[in-house]
Amino acid sequence: MSKILYVPDDLHQGLKFLATKLGITMQAATEEAVREWVQNREKEAKQKELLLSRIEQKLSADEKRLLEAILKNQSH
Repeated sequence: MSKILYVPDDLHQGLKFLATKLGITMQAATEEAVREWVQNREKEAKQKELLLSRIEQKLSADEKRLLEAILKNQSH
């Protein structure tokens, strides 16, 4: 494991304080925090994808093209 992660000093201090309070290493606290953040973002993306899929099923062909154009513009 050799990746470096730069965070603001206040975030580092908060993480260090909580890790010490919980009796765990900074490494363990960092891994847990990042893992949870990634899992939350993946879950949000899946929920958004599912919602869009449900919406698309109810749309006409013209409405689908319009939605696709809107989403394409948002991603740029």
